[in-house]
Amino acid sequence: MAALVANPLFELPGKGLVYDRLQSIDLEVRERPFSYLDRIQEDLEKIPQEGIKRSSTEIFIEDRIFFLINSNGLEQEEGVTEFLVDFVLLAGKGALLEGESQGIKQARFYKDLGLAEMGDKYARYTRESLEARLPRGGKYPVVFSEEALDTLFNYFCLQSTGAARFQNWSQLEVGRPVISDLKGEALTLSSNPSLPGGIKTRAFDDNGLPLHRVQVIDNNIFQKRMNTKRYADYLLEEATGDFSNREVGTGSRSFLDLLAEGPCYHLLRFSTLEPNPITGAFSGEIRTGYFLKNGQKFPIKGGSVSGSMHEAFKQAFFSRELTRRDAYLGPKAIRIEKLDIAGT
Repeated sequence: MAALVANPLFELPGKGLVYDRLQSIDLEVRERPFSYLDRIQEDLEKIPQEGIKRSSTEIFIEDRIFFLINSNGLEQEEGVTEFLVDFVLLAGKGALLEGESQGIKQARFYKDLGLAEMGDKYARYTRESLEARLPRGGKYPVVFSEEALDTLFNYFCLQSTGAARFQNWSQLEVGRPVISDLKGEALTLSSNPSLPGGIKTRAFDDNGLPLHRVQVIDNNIFQKRMNTKRYADYLLEEATGDFSNREVGTGSRSFLDLLAEGPCYHLLRFSTLEPNPITGAFSGEIRTGYFLKNGQKFPIKGGSVSGSMHEAFKQAFFSRELTRRDAYLGPKAIRIEKLDIAGT
């Protein structure tokens, strides 16, 4: 029956497999979840109040245990704790001018939330949004950081999967360059399911396959495909599991160096920034950013940045400073030398 609907049979993992021991449970939270609800509320109350009000807050703490049993005798379980904090800050100037910033933070451990620092930063974004202007249109260097890093590499992650290969829309060939005619720094990208506290840290995938760190791209060369057991069987390749936390290699220049060569745009937050997984085309409406020129920094919002991942990463540069985000470990910033900015 499976073959009749173009869904060929594949074998599930069996018992006797070896799994990594991972850090995914905050034991204190498991013991006293309600006290941490109070602590998070207290953290949010420390957000600077001058000209700012918090219009909404949602706080979730989850303690989950996954059980997996299949017909091949596999039995596994895995526990995780997870925080989700969602808040909206408002600032006003007169009766008609209002600025808004939404902050969303996920973490496995309370210590990784960092709400005090985040609150200060988002309060500043909210105030600056009152003075922000539309960007000037044209082709400019663009430095991506903060929230932009959460989705910027999704194109390469999806292109590297067995599903993309089996469905004939992957443009990556094992042993071949990911980006041709490279003029910038080479991309190195890994799937790291054992990153302590990572939102995508898992010992096994949805079929029970053990997950381990896999270097997918090394210095611009595609090394290994990310195959679930299903697509590994279809393609007759090694089963590596789903793509987990993104680990990106750093570069040679400092964060400040990437911002120094102006004029350029420094873009941090978007309404959405999700490259097309097949074509690599992307466009994102700017929520928070800055225009840098002659040592000055001007807040911007509105307008958009667009381009193609293949063209953009021909001349990309990665900061040497690392940053940790929900499911990301990598450069604090990425500079692309020429992208289209739509604005005034």
